[in-house]
Amino acid sequence: MKNILNALRFNFILVKPYLRYYLLGFVVVFFFKIMGSEIDAVSFMLFMLLSTHLYPFQLEEKNDLYRLYGIVPIKRSVLIFGRYLFIILISLIDWILAMILEYSFSKSAMNISDYLLSSLFIFSIFLILTAFEIPGLFKLGVIKGRWIVYIPLVLMFIIVFLADTFHILESGTNWITANFWLVPTVTILVLLFSVTLSVRIFNRKEF
Repeated sequence: MKNILNALRFNFILVKPYLRYYLLGFVVVFFFKIMGSEIDAVSFMLFMLLSTHLYPFQLEEKNDLYRLYGIVPIKRSVLIFGRYLFIILISLIDWILAMILEYSFSKSAMNISDYLLSSLFIFSIFLILTAFEIPGLFKLGVIKGRWIVYIPLVLMFIIVFLADTFHILESGTNWITANFWLVPTVTILVLLFSVTLSVRIFNRKEF
C-alpha cells in the first residue's frame, strides 16, 4: 500500500506544471454560470477532464521516464495502480466541485437525492470512458494514441443521439433509475478490467 501511495504522489509531482489545467473546467463553468448559462456543471467539467488524461503520459515520454521505470526496484503494477488512483482522485475532486457549483447557482429548488443520483450516473459514465482510454494510452503512447481520447466522446454522442432518435432515452433512463445498483457495479467491474489490461500491457513493454 505504501508503494502505491508513493506512486500516487509521484503522479502529482509529475503533472505539477499542468495542475492548473485540471481546474480549467471549473473556471470556465463558473464564468458561464455568472453569465446566467444553464450549462450542467458536472457534465461539462468531467468531459473536459477527459483530455487531461494525456498529461502524465505526455510528461513520461517527454522526460524519458520509461527508462527510469526499468531501473528502479518497483513493480510495474504499482505504477499502474498509482496512475489510476491519481486520475480517479483528481476526477473525484472535480466532480465534488462541479456539484457544489451547480447547487450554488441553481435557480430553482433542487431535489438533492435526484440530483445526486443523476450526478453519480454521469460520474460513472466518465469513469467508464476513462477505463477505455487508459489501456490504449499505455499501449500506444501519447503520439500514436492521442486520438483514443476522442473515441469515447464520439461514441457517447452517437449513443445519446440514437437513443433520442428512436425515443428510447426516457425509457432507458427510467430503467436505469429503477436498477441503479447496476451503475456502480458495472463501473467497478469495467475499471477492474481496465486496470488488469493496463498491467498486462505495461508488463510487456520493453524499456
